[in-house]
Amino acid sequence: MERISHLMGIHRSLAIIFSTQGDAVYQWISKPNSAAPFNGQSALQFMLSGKVIALSDVRRYLEGIH
Repeated sequence: MERISHLMGIHRSLAIIFSTQGDAVYQWISKPNSAAPFNGQSALQFMLSGKVIALSDVRRYLEGIH
């Protein structure tokens, strides 16, 4: 349930941030990102680390920029 909650929050934030940019969300999630917590990884690579904390960190990052 915790993972689903984070994924829904990430989806909501991405929908807000990229609401007028169509496919930009797919580009963002797969592009390398130098911001913390990604440290050069893409958001997708970071989230696929398998740890719930990674999902939480991405959600918190996105909520901080929208």
